[in-house]
Amino acid sequence: MKNLVKKNTSRERDQFAVVLEDINSKINLLVESHQSLADEFRSFKIETKENFKAVFEYFSRIDDELQDIKAEIKSLKIEFKDKIELERVIVLERKVSMLEKILIKQKLLSV
Repeated sequence: MKNLVKKNTSRERDQFAVVLEDINSKINLLVESHQSLADEFRSFKIETKENFKAVFEYFSRIDDELQDIKAEIKSLKIEFKDKIELERVIVLERKVSMLEKILIKQKLLSV
């Protein structure tokens, strides 16, 4: 009887040991998987940070160019303002001259 109890206890210990080893191997696999995912996440985080930095630098350069273009447009507006006003006066003079000719033809205006 004692041998039978010892056999059962020994068998149960062996079975328990096998189950514990299986659980341990699965936990190790889980830890390895977690570590792998953590490494991939770190790599992704670094890559994303570098990409955002590159995009920010690109937008910064575009903003600088935009500011330069705005300044140039402002300068051109000032430079050509007088020329544009002169062109407007010339256009208006032509229109007045055409109206005068029409009125003279209709004899509504005396020269």
